[in-house]
Amino acid sequence: MIKLIACDLDGTLLPRGEKRLTSALENKIKACVASGVKFAVVSGRDYAAIRRVIDFLPDDIYFVCCGGSVCVKGGKTLYSKPVTAESVISAIKAAKNSGKGLVLSSDRQVYVYGSEDFVSFVKNMYGEDAIPIACNRGVQSPVYKISFYGEQSRVLEPSAHGLKLFYNRNGWEEYISRIAGKAEALSDLMMRTSVLASEVIAAGDDLCDAPMLKKAKQSFALTRECANESGAEYISDPSLIFEAAQL
Repeated sequence: MIKLIACDLDGTLLPRGEKRLTSALENKIKACVASGVKFAVVSGRDYAAIRRVIDFLPDDIYFVCCGGSVCVKGGKTLYSKPVTAESVISAIKAAKNSGKGLVLSSDRQVYVYGSEDFVSFVKNMYGEDAIPIACNRGVQSPVYKISFYGEQSRVLEPSAHGLKLFYNRNGWEEYISRIAGKAEALSDLMMRTSVLASEVIAAGDDLCDAPMLKKAKQSFALTRECANESGAEYISDPSLIFEAAQL
């Protein structure tokens, strides 16, 4: 019997480039929760950005944010693995030296450093949740993800700063704490809710989702690349995730 469904957001529940779930998928998530099955959306986005997409059932859904670095339910943080203050200082120095744009993700807002164009670009995405900074003193809350934007050349050595590379595509170079991740967050959630691996369905579309998919007895990948890496069953229709749970 399935007791928990953990799904990536972008590219899995939400087609890339879209801003809203389809009404069909929204209804399936609502039916999942109504049936007593726990539902977790697991994303690289921060909490505020996920809530702009999934603006229903805020007290019933688990929001695993920033690549698995923080978990929020009912507005309360249940689990968090922030990066260190030293890592934040190093990231700002690296952005200054490399000319790359920098986004530091907290759970409720992001801090942005870079050129005027880059700051405007991030503010267009995040609105008032994007706070421009000139130095680390502008960072007023824990940071869960460090993201550089620019040419594909490494500007930070993760192992030297207690970090690991979470995502490295499309101009973005993203780091989280070395003890964080989607798989780690799913393990914590399973322990927190007393759910076994045999009672979990996990779904994702990217290589960063593969470790999480390997944690679940049943797993689905929305791309063949992710399916090959994780050993998950390949599907093209995310509604099949819920059908597998007989919802």
